[in-house]
Amino acid sequence: MISRFFTFEEHATLIEGAYHFPLVILSLMVAVFASFMAFNVAGQAAITEDKLRRNALLGTGSIALGGGIWSMHFLGMTAFDLCLPVDYDPLITGLSAVPGIAAAWVALHLLTKSRISLAEIILGGVLVGAGIGTMHYSGMAAMEMAPLLRYDLGMFALSIVVAVCLAMLSLWIKFGITAATKSKKLLGKHVLLASIVMGLAISGMHYTGMAAARFVLPPGMETSGQSSDIAVYLAISIAIVTLILITMVLGISLLFKYRDVMVRAIESERIQSAITDTAVDAILTVDDKGIIKTANPAVERIYGYTQQEIIGMHAAEVVTPERRHLYGDDFFSQRVVPTEQIIGTGREVEVLRKDGERIPVRLGVGYTKIDGKPVFVSFASDLRKRKEMEDALRESEAKFRSLISNIPGMAYRCLSMPG
Repeated sequence: MISRFFTFEEHATLIEGAYHFPLVILSLMVAVFASFMAFNVAGQAAITEDKLRRNALLGTGSIALGGGIWSMHFLGMTAFDLCLPVDYDPLITGLSAVPGIAAAWVALHLLTKSRISLAEIILGGVLVGAGIGTMHYSGMAAMEMAPLLRYDLGMFALSIVVAVCLAMLSLWIKFGITAATKSKKLLGKHVLLASIVMGLAISGMHYTGMAAARFVLPPGMETSGQSSDIAVYLAISIAIVTLILITMVLGISLLFKYRDVMVRAIESERIQSAITDTAVDAILTVDDKGIIKTANPAVERIYGYTQQEIIGMHAAEVVTPERRHLYGDDFFSQRVVPTEQIIGTGREVEVLRKDGERIPVRLGVGYTKIDGKPVFVSFASDLRKRKEMEDALRESEAKFRSLISNIPGMAYRCLSMPG
């Protein structure tokens, strides 16, 4: 039964077709693009701990890559002009996409593993290559035309070998080399290189399979000069539909990634808020205009202003008058750097409270840029208690010296003692 596809009469008339190379290039680009999108989705699935989301990403990635394989096949078919009317059986054409999607799932599932063995790469390459081959030859079986479709056995086997070997190479590039390096720049290049190789595996299998095809012309039938315009329009339509499909898959992937980023951002914000709210230091953030944008609860104890009062004030209002010249518009816009080192150092200064009282603090100012604009963060530690203790200590020392000086002979003995 199967052997009849590899046999035909020695003197049979064979039809030679011709390729439209722009469509060939388009089919190759679709295969590479689909592989690239699928590998990126697989990379995202590999770091996802949620099982449901991982399966969803694997499913969408498999549809993207399987759809890319299917699209590449029919683009390659429409690029081949036999100068004869060719139709396709809708049922077989639709079912031919299933092996491609299954092959894609095998490849992407392997790429989500933390480690992969040589045996798994070989097995994965065989399964992926077999899936691509099954998709191709079932798609060829969907062709409805007058010529008989036969195959050269050697080229038929070679097409499967090409698909298997290139699939294994692609898996090795994506996983093996990537696992051997920690460079993010090289990681991106490996994904691109693996996508190109996988695209070549898909395309190479197809065009090697097409080279194995023999179109036998029945006796008495003549070829016609059929225009290829319909084939071109069909190819463009297939490419557009495939790109839409892949874009939808990319959109789903980006939605998952955006949600993860938002969750991490919210968690980071909550942690940061908890840190600042419990800090004993007064923490202020100031924009490039010198306006206070955020403040923690400790500002009321140190500056005397509530959070609601101090937010929106100019930072210079809590600076003592003799130092306000250091904190002008040029400082906050960083057009001029003061001769006194302010940013990145801790120093003891006085600040001005709401009631006009000057209090000693240890002040540290940090600086960064957000969207290209300077942002400052200040930390102020209250030194009033320390100053009170120091004053009390100096007062006690003075009283002690006074007491000693009032005892007859004690001052002389203390002064005359060695050391």
